[in-house]
Amino acid sequence: MAAEVVARIGRERLPLFTLASLPPGGLAQTRYLVKRLRASHPDVTILVGRWGAADEEEAQRPGLTAAGAAHVGRTLAQTRDQVLALLSVVGSPARDAEPLAAALQRAGEAA
Repeated sequence: MAAEVVARIGRERLPLFTLASLPPGGLAQTRYLVKRLRASHPDVTILVGRWGAADEEEAQRPGLTAAGAAHVGRTLAQTRDQVLALLSVVGSPARDAEPLAAALQRAGEAA
């Protein structure tokens, strides 16, 4: 499955990728996918949402950033804010960024 994600990002030339990982568990798989993405696509900005791991978040952040994540969010709202802040930085065309920003805003309001 990791190979499929890596291939799809290459085909679609995504500038930004957000990966959600919900505890308990899944941390090793998340680090593995981030490493694979970073190795295959060094220009992609990778965000990880490790939602629901507030107590463990600070301990998990160094491993995920060492693997290649640009940011690690501990809530959906925090991850949404990180995505919105990065949309203009990664060079997404405005016509593509606006629907994404609106969808992220709605997702944040529902959380």
